[in-house]
Amino acid sequence: MARLFSWFLSIFLLLLLVKIAPSLVLEIKDQYLNLWEPKTKIGHIVIRNEINELDHYQKNLELFFKNSGIKAILIEIESSGGSVGFCQALYHEILQLKQEYKKPVIALSCTRCVSYAYYVACAADCIICLPSTLIGGIGLGKVPGHDNPAIAASFYQYFMSDVAARRGLSMADSLDWAEAKLFTGIQALKLHLVDELGSFYNALQKIKQLALIERDVELVEPSEKSLREVFVDAIYAIKNSVYQSASSASA
Repeated sequence: MARLFSWFLSIFLLLLLVKIAPSLVLEIKDQYLNLWEPKTKIGHIVIRNEINELDHYQKNLELFFKNSGIKAILIEIESSGGSVGFCQALYHEILQLKQEYKKPVIALSCTRCVSYAYYVACAADCIICLPSTLIGGIGLGKVPGHDNPAIAASFYQYFMSDVAARRGLSMADSLDWAEAKLFTGIQALKLHLVDELGSFYNALQKIKQLALIERDVELVEPSEKSLREVFVDAIYAIKNSVYQSASSASA
């Protein structure tokens, strides 16, 4: 009798194990996945204030693109513009690196991305912003050192042309989306100046979608600016301040 009971107990335990084993394995996998499966690395660059230098951003972009362990790049832009030369160079730098290394780039702005800062954002595969973010200002801002109206108009045409090409806009309708006009994120979405409304979370989800990432992601921060880069930033800030003061006085 004891042997029969032991036999039934063994069968019962075996059936119970077969029943609960799959869900138990999945639960253990979900809880401890990160212990044996590392997170996917994403390069993270933040652009704040005016863009008055190139070396720092260029150096870190190249490092992120050339690093095979980094699968995509998130660029946060909270800026009112900067030097047209640096911004245009940064725009082309991103496009060239994307073409060579085939990594998706997402631009995110939560406060403002206007004038030549928006120029930089247009190099991304997707622009995401909040409903209240200021977007646009295409044609807003001066070209330091170039008071000739013809030269300024030429820069403006390059700016508009590149925006139209990247955003799929018509130059014939430039009065709607250019002419230094500023827009909220909601308005910019309707004008196709941005792709989605959202925040940091949405930007990460978009990156995972474009880079075909199934794991959790880990942000990799760039190296700190060198003393030389900090000094150059300060010099350009003073130069622009003096230029704007002189322009206001002569107006």
